[in-house]
Amino acid sequence: MVIAAGRDLVLPDGLLEGLDEILTVTRLRLPSELRRSLACTNIIENMNGTIRRICRNVKRWRDAAMALRWRAVAMIEAAKGFRRLKAHTRLPSLRAALLAHQACAVGAELDRVSEAA
Repeated sequence: MVIAAGRDLVLPDGLLEGLDEILTVTRLRLPSELRRSLACTNIIENMNGTIRRICRNVKRWRDAAMALRWRAVAMIEAAKGFRRLKAHTRLPSLRAALLAHQACAVGAELDRVSEAA
């Protein structure tokens, strides 16, 4: 449980779990169909579950390359169960929003570095 400081507000832990991702999706001002799909973590959780299920068969990890190979195989296996994103026609707007956000972040970082110098 999370208790807000100085208030009588009590929130369950799960409520705050995906707050950063939801705020990021909102901040990008994406179309509502795309926001609805991307604000949910089920896609990632499904893939991670498949990776866990497949990689639990390995009893001895020899090196990092072996771990990467198994993870890649598990991701390929998980991809077989993926369905098309309902808002797949809106993906170009996601790309444009991400590029614009990246340009703003890089500009802000350059400003910060130049002010420090």
